Order: sequence, then C-alpha cells, then structure tokens
Amino acid sequence: MRPNDCIVTISLLFATACPAESDGPESADGSTGQASSTGTPDAESTTSAADDSTGDSGDTEASTGADESTSGSTGAPDTSGCGNVLYLNFDGATMSVGGQDATMNSTSLPSFEGELAPYGGNQREAVTARIVGLFAAYDLCIFDQRPADGDYTMVVFTDTTPEGFSTVVGIGGTIDCSNLLPNNVVFGLSAEADGVLLANGVAHALGISYGLTTVDTPQCPTPAPCGDPEIMVPVIDNVETRTFTDQCWNTASPGCTSANAEFCNDGGQNSHQYLLDVLGPAPG
Repeated sequence: MRPNDCIVTISLLFATACPAESDGPESADGSTGQASSTGTPDAESTTSAADDSTGDSGDTEASTGADESTSGSTGAPDTSGCGNVLYLNFDGATMSVGGQDATMNSTSLPSFEGELAPYGGNQREAVTARIVGLFAAYDLCIFDQRPADGDYTMVVFTDTTPEGFSTVVGIGGTIDCSNLLPNNVVFGLSAEADGVLLANGVAHALGISYGLTTVDTPQCPTPAPCGDPEIMVPVIDNVETRTFTDQCWNTASPGCTSANAEFCNDGGQNSHQYLLDVLGPAPG
C-alpha cells in the first residue's frame, strides 16, 4: 500500500426515514472533510487511518443470502427467494437527482447527478468478496448485475469524483430507520483504494442505508485500529477483522434509537442484531 492510501475520509450524508428521531437532511463540506448539519446532529465525516493488517478475513464466498452472485455472467440475476437484494454496480451510471431510487438511478445527493464513470480499479473481486462476507449472516442476495425488477439497494462504484469528495471512500444518501425505503443508493469512490478499505467504507455506508449510525468511540481516530472489530466506528480503515458486532455500542448521535431499543436498553446500537431484525437471518 502506498503511503497516501492510508488516510481516507468516508463522508455519509443522509436524510431520514424516521422523522420522529431525526430532523432532516445534511450537507458536508468536502474541502475540510467536516459535516455541517442543517437540522439533525448525525452528519458523519471521518478520517481513516488504514492499518497494514493482513489477517484472514474469511471472506471467500461468492455470494450471500438465497442466491448466488452472477459475477462474470451476463443478463439479469434471478432474485426469486431473496429476502433482500444488493446490486454492486461497477459499470457506472447516469444519475438523476430526486428521491432515493436505485431502480431509476435516482439519488438524493446533488453532487452525484450526471454521468458516473465505471470503476477502473483492480480490486473488484476483493471488494465483492469482502462485502459478501460482511453481510453473509443476513438474508441479502448480492449480485453484480442489475436485477430486472423488484426492489434492491445499489452501490455505484465509480472513478468519477465530484468536486470536494477527493478523499471520500463511501457515501450514502439516507439513514433509513428500520429499512423502510426499499431502493437506497450508495456510492463507492476512490479506485486507487485498497480493496478492504474500500469495502469497509462502502459497508459502513450500507449500514447507514439500512438504518445504522456511527458508534461513539472516543479513542478514535488514535490509536488505530479503534473500536476493533465493529465496522460502524468513525474511522474507516483496512482492518480485515471489522464486522457488524453482536454487542451494544453508544452512538455518536441518536440515530434510530427506537429500532435498537429491544437490543440495547441504554439507547445504544447492536449492529448485528439490528441487521438480523431488518434484513432477517441468512437462509439455512
């Protein structure tokens, strides 16, 4: 890894699908990496300190959920039997601005309007395997071809970097309490990023799109890695042991507190139990 790969920012902008718990949309100052709030306090922009860890992540499966990934295939995948669907789009997209709607290439983030180039990095297989592994416990089918119909969340991996986002790894448009919005859109940026780093950043953004929020780890950003192995920490790095942990963490802001109440009595967040609740457990 080159030295300049070790400091990356993941910026997460979002509106809210749970107005009783959060006040509204936010914007980020990409030039400083700091988020500025226009209502809700949960804007997130964190600097990563990538670790040189090379531990075995165990992420060797090609897919997760009820179906197999169509990596390397052509045509729309068969999503029958899938409780939830995630489309990893490495081929670019022409995005419009509106509501979050992956089926219509619509995003709530104005900076991402227009033609987005395909992903040009050489970490596609590593990124895919890492994301598959991170979500293997949940009822989520992951494909790299666009489904022909039905609801799905989409990650657009692109070499296009909007102005002000040069250090951003992953960004999502909505904190979706209880996963009420069926077609959220997330972006994966930085083609030069290490595969684990890029996947960790995108997984964090996907967590936001399913209703998670960043946990409060006061020791971050130093020393790194911090909060290991929870992936919803504010520092995004290339630590391969990060995952959605089965323990309660204090959150950096209220987030979807009512959705987590049955798992954490103190208002915290258990990312694993929450995802089991909103996505369901993997079949079998």
